[in-house]
Amino acid sequence: EPTTAEPIETIVPFYRYWNGRSNHYYTTNADEIGTTTPGEVGNYGYISEGIAAYVHNQQVSGTVPLYRYFWGDGYDHFYTIDEEEIGTIEYGDDYINEGVAAFCYDTQVAGTVPLLRYWHNLIVDHFYTTDADYIGSTTPEEVGHDYVYEGVACYVFGTFE
Repeated sequence: EPTTAEPIETIVPFYRYWNGRSNHYYTTNADEIGTTTPGEVGNYGYISEGIAAYVHNQQVSGTVPLYRYFWGDGYDHFYTIDEEEIGTIEYGDDYINEGVAAFCYDTQVAGTVPLLRYWHNLIVDHFYTTDADYIGSTTPEEVGHDYVYEGVACYVFGTFE
């Protein structure tokens, strides 16, 4: 568990899933996909990839909503703290707001790490990680494993593994 001055009871896992084709999906609700065991297949054919980070499940002082959007044609989930951003990215007008996925920080505070955002144009997938080495690039517009680094989505608590 994170060591922080924040209320521990509001800090929960932010689970990462992959549908095996073109979509990473993140949620704090373990029941939504039905499994949190890495490698296990859950609802809608999503495979658990474990915990991506730790986030707040409700707003506490200093946090902002992390919004979840879905683009059905491209089968992509997109997460952002900027409500205005969705209309400015490629395919922006086709994304549907699915509400607040979690609460995170818009600036780095003690105990948090950047949640890095990447985009894969060929398979139409946004990918988020706290591990800069996972994709291999944190230079804007640079490509690593066919994903382009888009910047810091927000600040979260690391996986503590």
